[in-house]
Amino acid sequence: MKFVAQYAARENHDRVALLLQTALLSVGAALALVDVALYPLARWALAFVLPHDRVAGAYAILPLALVSLWVNVISLLMQAGLVGLQRIALCNSIEMFGSLSYLFLAFALVPRHGLLGLAYAQALQGAVFLLITWRLLRGSITALPIFPRRWDHALFGEMAGYGLQFQIITASQALREPITKALLAKFGGLSMTGYYDLASRWVVTIRELIVQANQVLIPAISHLRERDPESIPAVYRESYRLVFFLAFPRLLPSQF
Repeated sequence: MKFVAQYAARENHDRVALLLQTALLSVGAALALVDVALYPLARWALAFVLPHDRVAGAYAILPLALVSLWVNVISLLMQAGLVGLQRIALCNSIEMFGSLSYLFLAFALVPRHGLLGLAYAQALQGAVFLLITWRLLRGSITALPIFPRRWDHALFGEMAGYGLQFQIITASQALREPITKALLAKFGGLSMTGYYDLASRWVVTIRELIVQANQVLIPAISHLRERDPESIPAVYRESYRLVFFLAFPRLLPSQF
């Protein structure tokens, strides 16, 4: 988001296209390698935490889950490009369509295929989400080719150097949820894990209403840094006031 907004503010659309291709190729290749390496480890973990009679079903779902992981991460990367172009409303529309399509596919496939149908629905929804997002991104940046094919070492270093500062936080957040669910499944059973997942999703959804709305500041600040840097402190102050006003009444009752 930061770098797309930065180069878009300079009206350097060729640079934006090269940046997006570099990010997609880098993350896509790295995540594909991670999926391959993760597969045997995930099989061992499933056999360890799940009851014996559920392992075969989990093994059937695992390849689809890894494919969905790759597709969803690439889709989110494309969506970040749209956010960097400050097409926030368009991103929200895609998210709503993706959620509705997932619901429709789940209703259509789960009665016929059971839990495996839910994995099919997630994979199909992710693929549709990816294609739509890429089409809209190419409509906003006409310099983008049909398939990403250019990679730039300097841009990769620039993005990697900036992103490295957040990797420890991102890794800890990514590991927290699967580790918690694995321990619950091992010692509390699948039903407890299901209840935890429902409660966790509800809390996270309420939190994301504030977090996602505030994320629009990333491309906005990057854009202002190129065009009007003097106004940035005022934007930050107003943002913090609004976040505090919205978050505090939600967090205080939850402590009781």
